[in-house]
Amino acid sequence: MTNFVTAELVTATLVTAQLITAQLIELPHGSLVTWAMNLAKHDWQGYFERLSRAVAESRTEVEVAGLPGGLTTTDAAWVALVAVRYDAERDLIEIGFEFADKTTEDYAISFPRAVAIDEDEEGVAAIEVTDCDGATHRVELKEPVEVA
Repeated sequence: MTNFVTAELVTATLVTAQLITAQLIELPHGSLVTWAMNLAKHDWQGYFERLSRAVAESRTEVEVAGLPGGLTTTDAAWVALVAVRYDAERDLIEIGFEFADKTTEDYAISFPRAVAIDEDEEGVAAIEVTDCDGATHRVELKEPVEVA
């Protein structure tokens, strides 16, 4: 019996290997398992569009302590996540936040090198971006969000 491997299967396998590097990590309380998903750069824009739709529907709050330099207009530990965008022309990731007084602020990361998404059984738990200098910019979601 001969096994045939189609070009589509090989391509799908290679694309999957490039898109996702999964690593299982058990959280300290032992109830959830989370994994990190490293996204290929050509997938950032589409993924962030889907994530932005999900957070807009859920009014997700995030912890911003993992952002170097923090936000300029608030000292709040938790703020609403409005959107995450990748602008390929400017090679820029913008993370949009909304505060209790309904004002907004964008946090920009120029020339990002890597994007990792932490997920658990319930959805996205954190976003981590590594910039051109190797600094990490991390946003933790208060409640995981399912991205379709």
